[in-house]
Amino acid sequence: RKGVSAMSGGSTVEKVLTAPKAMDGYSMRYGASVTSGGDRKNATPWLDNEGNVIWSDVRIFVCKIIDSQSFELAMSCVIVVNIILIVLETDAEAECYPQYLDQVDLCPWSNGQSFVWLNPINLVMLCIYTAEASLRIFVERRRYFRSKWNLLDAFIVTTGWGTMVAGSVLNISFLRFFRIARLARVLRVFLAVRELYMLLSGLVSALRTILWGALMMACMILLWAIVVVEFAHPVNTSLSYGDCERCGRSLSSVFNAGLTLFQTIVAGD
Repeated sequence: RKGVSAMSGGSTVEKVLTAPKAMDGYSMRYGASVTSGGDRKNATPWLDNEGNVIWSDVRIFVCKIIDSQSFELAMSCVIVVNIILIVLETDAEAECYPQYLDQVDLCPWSNGQSFVWLNPINLVMLCIYTAEASLRIFVERRRYFRSKWNLLDAFIVTTGWGTMVAGSVLNISFLRFFRIARLARVLRVFLAVRELYMLLSGLVSALRTILWGALMMACMILLWAIVVVEFAHPVNTSLSYGDCERCGRSLSSVFNAGLTLFQTIVAGD
């Protein structure tokens, strides 16, 4: 494992796997922050370099709670319940079509009106998310805005309150975007399960390689498209393909030849 870590430059996944014992019980969000060399250089951010306590007892207590894996699991359960509510709300609004296609605001199933308990529960969920964000701001202060996870949570909470306040004023079709934004919170579930977090981290780490591989493939297709147009297009124009309208001009330009090669080699068409 150490050899792999040295060769790969110490990926986030490897660092989480080799995290010190002091991090046991902490959430994946906290573990990634510690092992990635961020602001928290150890598992006790309330101590300075000399080992002196620089935080209040309340702040330390809240920090241990919100950075624990148990708290992350609890929030994941809340998110799962919220996703179920989104499914019910979406299915209900689908009944508005096609009868209320041009007047969605008049649909009795829109905006959670079909379930009298749906909007109150959504409000409770939003209050829970707001309380969590407030606790994290209280603990992390300015460092709160340096985390991408925190910024995602802040965006969803802000848009959620905006939807609640302006829901009776703005058009429902416009508010649909902000309700869909709540789906981004599903990513938080990956922080609760170690294996899912490892898969997500591995996918993110592989994106750079995938992009460079796609660029190399595009360059190779471009080069071979030029060769095909130069040598195969004259022969292709003299052939008869019957009912195939595109076959005769499939190699008529570099773009068409590249598209043909992509369909044949990559898409298997």
